[in-house]
Amino acid sequence: NGVSISQITNYFNHFVKFYLNSIKKKKGFSLIYAKIGRDDFLSEIKAMKRVRIAEVFFDKKLLGSNCLDFSNRTGSVQRNIVLTATAEKLDSIQETAIDFFNSFSNSKKNSISKVRVSGKDEHGTNVVLDTSFMEKTDHLVVSLNPETGEVITTEILSGLKAFAKQFK
Repeated sequence: NGVSISQITNYFNHFVKFYLNSIKKKKGFSLIYAKIGRDDFLSEIKAMKRVRIAEVFFDKKLLGSNCLDFSNRTGSVQRNIVLTATAEKLDSIQETAIDFFNSFSNSKKNSISKVRVSGKDEHGTNVVLDTSFMEKTDHLVVSLNPETGEVITTEILSGLKAFAKQFK
């Protein structure tokens, strides 16, 4: 139920080729996308309007450690074990997410491998922050043409422009 950035990039690259051929011009540009890292994870959490989900990823060796003292039969367990905290309806767990991040920052004494936080920013846009690659994932909601079912391209362009303005 969505379009990924790679699909948008492929769409524009495909049709710009036809357009430029029709007007007999050469392509003098490239359209690519890249993940833009964020400087400060903690300030990004604090800037969020609402934090709905905070996940802490632990290494599976935690299961056999003195902390949980489980058996050593963890061979078929994936590398990461996930602790998920979710907010009550219409509430925010921003402070919990900050505590998780602070524990991650001091991870020498524990086995936290990463923290992922999901919620909404000040504009009401869905945001996912992840410490494994400091990035902010934004989502763009666009309309479909009711007759053809095609995505309305002008909405994609204006949404991408709005995203780009955030990084000036």
